[in-house]
Amino acid sequence: MKEASDGSAASTSPEPLTQLEQALRIHSLEADNADLKARLAALESQYELDLGHPAPTPAPSPPSPSLDAADVLEQRTVGTLTIPEQSFEDFALVAALLSMMLIASLPFWSCWARRCETKRHKIFPFLIVIDLIIFVLLMNSMYLVNINTVFFLGVKIFEVMLGSVETLLTDVGAVVALFVAWKFKDRILAFLGVDSAALIFGDFRDWATCWSMKRFHAMEIYFLKVEGLPNASLARDNNVYCEALLGYNLQMRTRVHARGGNHCIFKESVQLNFDPWDTTSKLKLVVKHQGLMNEEICSVQIPTGKVREMEQSASSLAMMNSLSTRMNGSFWDPSNFTAFEMLPAGKLWLRFVPVQQEERQTSFWECCCGCLFGKREDEVQQTWSDSALLAAERP
Repeated sequence: MKEASDGSAASTSPEPLTQLEQALRIHSLEADNADLKARLAALESQYELDLGHPAPTPAPSPPSPSLDAADVLEQRTVGTLTIPEQSFEDFALVAALLSMMLIASLPFWSCWARRCETKRHKIFPFLIVIDLIIFVLLMNSMYLVNINTVFFLGVKIFEVMLGSVETLLTDVGAVVALFVAWKFKDRILAFLGVDSAALIFGDFRDWATCWSMKRFHAMEIYFLKVEGLPNASLARDNNVYCEALLGYNLQMRTRVHARGGNHCIFKESVQLNFDPWDTTSKLKLVVKHQGLMNEEICSVQIPTGKVREMEQSASSLAMMNSLSTRMNGSFWDPSNFTAFEMLPAGKLWLRFVPVQQEERQTSFWECCCGCLFGKREDEVQQTWSDSALLAAERP
């Protein structure tokens, strides 16, 4: 009988409690303890009222350590692995959110898009309900992560995204502002009174050669005549002069021909620095009328490639620049000039001649860093002046 009783006692012995049951039992004990303390305080107050003197204060007992589910559930065993409970719940939350996003994107998959194209208004509410059920079940099964944690995490992520977008938009705005300023730099400088923006900023060739002038050579432009000009003023004839602008050169002008009218003979020349390999610049020639406001009559733009082709060969320079050739009429023969159509009307006869100068061998450093060295006297251009040419042409 004794052995049977022992066997029955062993069969009715309680099973070991799980961690969750232990946590719940601890919470119930704490609640009972608080109820007993409240009853004791009520009895003490009643004792003071009956006897008229305070009841003896019991010695304070040391506070018992309070345990909750977070202290009990510090780790979780998954199979043969033991990981922290917080890490497990964070991983489960991320996996659930990704699964919810995957479920919500099902109608856009190629295998479902054609079938769900006309039924999206019915499918999306159903998918949203499924996502909500998954989210509620997940929150109910977690002990350390709750809805408040998820909400404030979403707010923090949204705040970080807004800060990143603000920084990105600020940087993009600064880049766009710089691009617009660089794109319209010519107009901005023209508004400020600067004729040529290249004089300030330059281009890649200038920076690559340390702003050396070795790649330039002097070129002389001869103006023979202009014909077919419209009238700038109905009350008087045109007071004609021509203006030339190329690259870094200052604006070069001919003298004013008073009452030149619609047809004017110049027989003058101006000199400009010319880079034959500059494919972006254009030679701009403007015929103007001098008055209270210098009015533009017509203009023409000639690419530098065309100017390079029209430059006379070096073998004929001696003949062109010789005094005998200038004194006879062959130099200003119209057959030696090229007519350019101007806008809105008119023709301008021009001739491009490189200025003869002494040549000497230069080193690489002089070519790239010529701005650091002074010019020699033998590099000064040897040309005839316009006044001597005009004196030779006119009686």
